Amino acid sequence: CLYCLNTSLFGDAMKKIGKQSLRFDNAYIESTSTVAGKLEKEGPLGAYFDKTYGNNYCNMKSWEKAEMKLFDDSINVLLDKTKKKEVDINLFIGGDLNNQIVISNYVLKKYPFPHLGIYSACSTITEGLIIGSICADSGLNNIIVGTSSHNATSERQFRNPTEYGGQKNQTTTFTATGAGCALLSNKKNTIRVTKATIGKVIDSTLLDASDMGRVMAFSAADTLLTHLKDFGISEKEYDFIVTGDLSTYGKKVFLKVLEENNIRL
Repeated sequence: CLYCLNTSLFGDAMKKIGKQSLRFDNAYIESTSTVAGKLEKEGPLGAYFDKTYGNNYCNMKSWEKAEMKLFDDSINVLLDKTKKKEVDINLFIGGDLNNQIVISNYVLKKYPFPHLGIYSACSTITEGLIIGSICADSGLNNIIVGTSSHNATSERQFRNPTEYGGQKNQTTTFTATGAGCALLSNKKNTIRVTKATIGKVIDSTLLDASDMGRVMAFSAADTLLTHLKDFGISEKEYDFIVTGDLSTYGKKVFLKVLEENNIRL
């Protein structure tokens, strides 16, 4: 999925554009919250997170409980930043990387929010923003979109537990430890969600399970190309074009596919 943020105002109501795209009129991001683990805290974005932990257990007794803590923190930080009460939230859209999105379900059972559980792996937050923008543009207000991940729970879910000590291939990506939320509203604000293009499944026919970057690159490129085509715009329209974790190798494939379509980033 690909979404677009803009601070300008269009006069159109929400409508379908082309085969895969939507244009929004009244979807705004009022605020966001981010909570991260030790490695992320030590990285180049460390100073920008609202809250961080110095250990991957987040002072809890298991990785799963640590991820629940991250998710819960991100909700509470967002409520504090926006001065909202729990009863003010009309919808929560969110998920995580675990079976049956169990982390978000366990966290949200203590909140009174109506809840739409979604799963879209690394693009869960973007899928949530698209669904939330549709709801906001339809008149619903105070929508939280959120997601979480934890490197250790993801390793256990998709590869081998970290205690196993398996060697990593150079193409193996590294799942983040963190959680984030955004509050969507139909009230005018500085950051507006203006358009969205929903991607489709593209089978790259690659068979290396440790190389998810190159696998995703083709769908990412196709989504961007479709976005530009549907809206009749150039890539120069944007200051940033940001993908999920395509890795060093996936990024090269992504750029090569775009170059073959006469787009050089």
